[in-house]
Amino acid sequence: APPPGDTTPPELVSATIPNNAPNTINLVFSESVNATTVGWAVTIEGESWSISGISGSGNTRTLTMATAAVEGQTVTIGYNSTFGNTLD
Repeated sequence: APPPGDTTPPELVSATIPNNAPNTINLVFSESVNATTVGWAVTIEGESWSISGISGSGNTRTLTMATAAVEGQTVTIGYNSTFGNTLD
C-alpha cells in the first residue's frame, strides 16, 4: 500500500508588515501552500479591512490590503479553515 499522505496542516510561522509596503502583510508558513484570499481576515484597530489580493509561492504569501496600516496600529490576522482554502 502507498504511504499515507501529508496529514499535517501548514502552520503560520510569521507575519510582518514591511515598512516600504504598509498595505501588505508577508506570511511565512511551515511548508509550501496553495492559498487564495478566501478565509483570511485582517482587522486594524478592531476594524475589518479588505484584502484585495494574495501573491507568492512556496511557503511565503503576501496579502495585499486596500488601505495601508500606520505604524503603531494593532493589526490582527485571522483565518477560518471552515471557509478558507489554504492548503499544503
